[in-house]
Amino acid sequence: MDYVQLGKNIFAERKKNNLTQEELAEKADISSNFLGKIERADSIPSLATVYKIAQSLGVGMDYLIGDSAHDSEYKLFNAIVELNKLSSSERDKFIDFINTTIKYFKS
Repeated sequence: MDYVQLGKNIFAERKKNNLTQEELAEKADISSNFLGKIERADSIPSLATVYKIAQSLGVGMDYLIGDSAHDSEYKLFNAIVELNKLSSSERDKFIDFINTTIKYFKS
């Protein structure tokens, strides 16, 4: 496992969720000091700790570990969730845009 990448991914996901180290640490039931060390790759967490952090962030462990295949799937899933937040007319325009873009890349 690449602990530097793990720390970067935890940091990025924590920021994306607008959480402080203290807030995430509390959710994951670890100390904020330990979380900071994990983010800096100064400490090696157990798999159980990585699992608790992933659960607290609402992502899979493989995403935090840096599985690039899952990363693409995760981004696509989040994009679909955001798409569902659009109004019906906005969604129709977006779908038309995507279909036009796909046709462009296929030609």
